Amino acid sequence: MKDAARRNDVLSRVLLAVVIVLTTAILASRLDFVPNWDGRFYADCIVDAALRNLAPSSLRCADHVSHAYMLYAGAVQMLSPGSYPLILIANGGLYLLACLAVHRLASLAFPGRDHDLERAFLTSLVAAQPAVLAAVVQPNIDLPMLPAFLWGCVFVLRRQWIALIAVGIALVATKETGVLLYTTLLVSFILGAVIPYRRSARRVALTCLRLAPLALPVVLFASYILYRIVVPQGPVIWAPGLSKRGMLLQFVIPHADRRTLNYLVLIFVLGFAWVGTLFVSYDTAVAAYRAWRRTPPRALNGARRRVVHFVAVLGLLTTYALTRFSSYGNTRYLLPIFAIAPLVLYASMVRLAIAKVPRVAILAALVGVALISSVRTIDPVSRAVFGTFPVGDHHLLRMTRLTGECCGAGRDQLVYNLEFTTLSDLVSDVTTSMAHDSTTLFVPPVMRWETVGALDSTTRRRTLRRDHRFTPNLFEPDTLSLLDAPPIEAIYLALPNGDVEAGARVLARKYQLGEPRRFWRGRYSLTAYPLTLRSRL
Repeated sequence: MKDAARRNDVLSRVLLAVVIVLTTAILASRLDFVPNWDGRFYADCIVDAALRNLAPSSLRCADHVSHAYMLYAGAVQMLSPGSYPLILIANGGLYLLACLAVHRLASLAFPGRDHDLERAFLTSLVAAQPAVLAAVVQPNIDLPMLPAFLWGCVFVLRRQWIALIAVGIALVATKETGVLLYTTLLVSFILGAVIPYRRSARRVALTCLRLAPLALPVVLFASYILYRIVVPQGPVIWAPGLSKRGMLLQFVIPHADRRTLNYLVLIFVLGFAWVGTLFVSYDTAVAAYRAWRRTPPRALNGARRRVVHFVAVLGLLTTYALTRFSSYGNTRYLLPIFAIAPLVLYASMVRLAIAKVPRVAILAALVGVALISSVRTIDPVSRAVFGTFPVGDHHLLRMTRLTGECCGAGRDQLVYNLEFTTLSDLVSDVTTSMAHDSTTLFVPPVMRWETVGALDSTTRRRTLRRDHRFTPNLFEPDTLSLLDAPPIEAIYLALPNGDVEAGARVLARKYQLGEPRRFWRGRYSLTAYPLTLRSRL
């Protein structure tokens, strides 16, 4: 018996190490990536923080409360300002911390030796999660909340209150959503691990009173917001189109619209998530039926019921909290849910009394498809729900299909796996081959946002560096009428996630589109058209 347990322990360690090595290799393959869209904006904030020696005013990015992450990433960036590999290394450290926290959570929830191998698979599911890996590569302020949130879960379960307050402060000082996550964590602990195990309302009240100091991170955040209000310094927080009252109502009052539906599809369907949804839904139906029949709770062999209850409540409340505010369908907003989902799935499998061999087989298959999905869009259900668009011989999901939101088939919405990086690489290939210091570039409608940026003066590739660079003129076709003197020659980047034909029709009114040049990266491609002003022909 001991030999079998030892073998399982060794096998689980080897399995987890192999998956981490594979995902690290996948991330390392993007070392020459230059961020685009929102990622470029956040990358520039990191570089600015480094160049300004981490001045407090440089730590607030895009009107967000982003001080903790910018302090960390900016400090790493100071080694060589403008270096994307340093951004990736900094994010890679956060990624490994998140994976370690998931493994610790799995150990707290399922400590039995019979679960050794499955714990490794659960951690591997988060490590190989395509949206998590994509968020590591594309700079943002949602990824750094993930390890803080997960370690907060570990610390609250282990009653390590000082450590919990510390990560709570980091959480609320990284993005406004951190306050929601931290509050959700505390409420889930009370509902899932305190109230069901206290025999009287008085004991529950005393326990909550003893936990009152844990509200310190929320108090500090509120104090900062009050300071921003009292001493006007521009926008208090990033909240486009919403008043403070509107934000409160949107959170408290349940609502359903196309954006909410989109979030639910991202959570429960995207990237084979529908497999876990089937198990959890069936388990929930069985639980509801047994509750109606007043049947005793099912066994959770080798699991700690209190921790499993906490995880279940946490998954439910976190899903509610993160889907309240209608915004773009960016998977990075939902990373905490993606990290908790494997634990919820496994709890359902244990409650359903699925035997070990099929249990391991299912988890192994999910890890396998997650690894593949991180670099290829293969889920047939996701393809059917979202539809696809071609990028050369491969197809990416049309992530704006359900909401009709900006822009085209998607910009940062495409950061659901790592295929989006190819678009950035292809743009650099075009500029290297066709651009010069005075080149003007056109892109399809609503594709201008941080698509190109500065080019290296020597290589003419996209760069984050602040020296030896130039920034080409970049326009959308609809701005042609606003130009006093349209450039005689230009380049049209036919970005496949935009409406290429609409842009070409507008440009054709003033320009002759030359022979298309097609640039390839593996089986991905981007077409560029040389443009010549018709009045000069």
